[in-house]
Amino acid sequence: MDGTSKYVNLKTGAILEWTGTTWVTQNEKTRQAHATAVAGTNCNLVWSTPFTDTNYSFTVNGYDSHGNPVEFTLVSILADKIIVRTLIACKLMAIALPN
Repeated sequence: MDGTSKYVNLKTGAILEWTGTTWVTQNEKTRQAHATAVAGTNCNLVWSTPFTDTNYSFTVNGYDSHGNPVEFTLVSILADKIIVRTLIACKLMAIALPN
């Protein structure tokens, strides 16, 4: 099997990928990050498990204290975190998967 082989476990519905030495589920690859942002300052969203490089895709969501969505500016993408900046105080959450 090559490193791109993917299978679905029909009993659980989990997506499995062969890495060449072991089976990995999609959930084991997913990273998440949570943070409280202070208005006008950089905020670090640190991944639950660091990536080996910056070749990953992510989605960030943020909400103010009233539940309204917030906009953010992406400052930097690193293997262990992304850095964003917001104009208002808010809660941020992110999920990511390797490409």
